[in-house]
Amino acid sequence: MKHLFQVEHPARPDRTKIRIAYLSGPCDAPAVYQEWSKSEQQDYFGTNYMKQFLRVCDELDAEAYVVTNLPGESKQCKMGRFIFDNHPNPSGLSGFKWHLAFVPWFARVIPKIIRFKPTVLVVTANEPYWFLLAPLAWFGIPIIPSFHGVLWRKFGRRKLSSRITWQLNRLFIMRHLEAIVVTSNDITRQLSDLLGPNISRIRVARHFPSYPISQFASVPSPDLTNRPPFRVFFIGRIETNKGIYDIVEIARRLEAKRKGAFQFDICGEGGQLENLRSVVASLGLQNAVLCHGYCSAQKVANLLGASHAFIVPTKSDYEAGFEMVCAEAILANRPLITSAVCPALEDLREACVEVEPDHVEQYCEAILRLNDDPELYSRKKAACAALHEPFYDPKQSWATKVKDVLLDYVLRQPVN
Repeated sequence: MKHLFQVEHPARPDRTKIRIAYLSGPCDAPAVYQEWSKSEQQDYFGTNYMKQFLRVCDELDAEAYVVTNLPGESKQCKMGRFIFDNHPNPSGLSGFKWHLAFVPWFARVIPKIIRFKPTVLVVTANEPYWFLLAPLAWFGIPIIPSFHGVLWRKFGRRKLSSRITWQLNRLFIMRHLEAIVVTSNDITRQLSDLLGPNISRIRVARHFPSYPISQFASVPSPDLTNRPPFRVFFIGRIETNKGIYDIVEIARRLEAKRKGAFQFDICGEGGQLENLRSVVASLGLQNAVLCHGYCSAQKVANLLGASHAFIVPTKSDYEAGFEMVCAEAILANRPLITSAVCPALEDLREACVEVEPDHVEQYCEAILRLNDDPELYSRKKAACAALHEPFYDPKQSWATKVKDVLLDYVLRQPVN
């Protein structure tokens, strides 16, 4: 097989000839483009990688073909220099049928990428099946993978399917690369395990989730005089593997110990939202667990301002990314309660209370300690400020790292 990055690129006196294909995740890219092109304030609290990609293309004067996998209908549109093409992932399948369904998914996408004739493909979505992108090498299309989550679960036994797909990825894609972008050291360690000695010749560019300082400027410092209740904040996808039912059990146990002393604000959408509300109601916990659903940026900021601590109880059967909400806790100067399932813990430990993965009782104990021990709470809160810098530094952002890799390894224009 031809080395994926051993491609002779012609001189490009006109940078408009740069063409970037981007295999992204479940994102309403046209809506993000509209917001970005009008410089509107986003109605989303957090960092937006699609906006960062649009900015990279703008700075390189590049045309782009963007594939997303937002659930719903398949549709394509052209907006400015961008073609947005949504191909929902397979749904309603499990086991071998689920894995097999990605063969026709990639079979539909790959010819479109080839027809676009990209200078490079940046890929973040559907990682286990990247080996199906191997035909792009025949057309001299280099690949830059960007990992937002670990390759496989950190805890427990790996599934056979994971071992097989990642060995196929190693054989057909990974060992031929020159550069990879990652969002945590856990990912780098797993890449080293997968690639062995080959990792030494690959540039691994680490980025951090990035935020404008203004996003947290209006969030007040936590007020411990405003208790009870001690308010614990969660934001994220409302799915079982995010630990949402663990939060309900934590709330139930704490309510039994100290009625009315603790309150949990849960923000976000997902497939388990309605069932979560039903479970909360059936347990009579409506005053202890508030399921807000989707929240605007302003509502998130308001709930953040009223909170005392963050909780990120991601389950051990999930291939977690950096878990951006961990960074958001620290930027809001709130102590964080989480486990080593979240790779962010390594960077943020000083401001965290660490518990064992999936250990509900330890989560309860951590919340009680933060509530009952002013010295512990003060120490964890004070540790937040020293951890802010990489999340506010544009040089550490995904956009900067991807652009640097593009210039150095594909466009062959050294970064100053």
